[in-house]
Amino acid sequence: MAANGPSINLVSALERVTTAPRARKGKQAIHLRQGDGDGGCGPYCAWMALMAYGKLDREDIEGLGVDRRTRFGRFLKLAQHDDFGPFFRHGSNEEELAELLRASFGAEVEVTEPEEDDHLAVRRFIIESLREDKLVIVGVEGKGLSHWLLAVGLELKPSGKPKAILLLDPAAEAPTWCAWNAVLDLVSPATLRKRAKKKGKEPLRHGNGQVTKVTLDEAIAIAQRGL
Repeated sequence: MAANGPSINLVSALERVTTAPRARKGKQAIHLRQGDGDGGCGPYCAWMALMAYGKLDREDIEGLGVDRRTRFGRFLKLAQHDDFGPFFRHGSNEEELAELLRASFGAEVEVTEPEEDDHLAVRRFIIESLREDKLVIVGVEGKGLSHWLLAVGLELKPSGKPKAILLLDPAAEAPTWCAWNAVLDLVSPATLRKRAKKKGKEPLRHGNGQVTKVTLDEAIAIAQRGL
């Protein structure tokens, strides 16, 4: 009998939405594409997670006007702080992004961060959060790269151990045949220890063949309250 192959374990919130370019069968399309000249990858990932949980509508984001009395309006108002700049041009770190979520959608979602910031600790936090059915905003650093992506699931080995983290990248095109458009391949802890002094520790792959060695340095897990 042939051995079982790898399996996919996605966060259940994705069952109610689609990550395809357009809405399908009444399911809201949650993938957002950031502009070439902005540093809004963090807020874009937060909005994708909020849409997946049903806390935000795409119309709110794409609409011409925003009611500042709403949770989304408060998010945008707070994000105009000088630390972010117009259109989130200067990017956001873990503390800023987590605080934005708590101050605007804190009554709707629970936000947690890892206690340690080294690569392996952040990786464990991401995997454990995904296993707990939480979406995770993932911060990566690489050569010429500082970026946020949204982790939506795991690829598992036949043994059940994680093989890869499945991601939605707001800087890449929306996926058309699966729920993710980027994959972080996980290497063994022993290999990671050998790469301890290197900036890029694990390969981040995109569908266009691009591969970038990255380090995990930040993460924010988001879960619905009351579940």
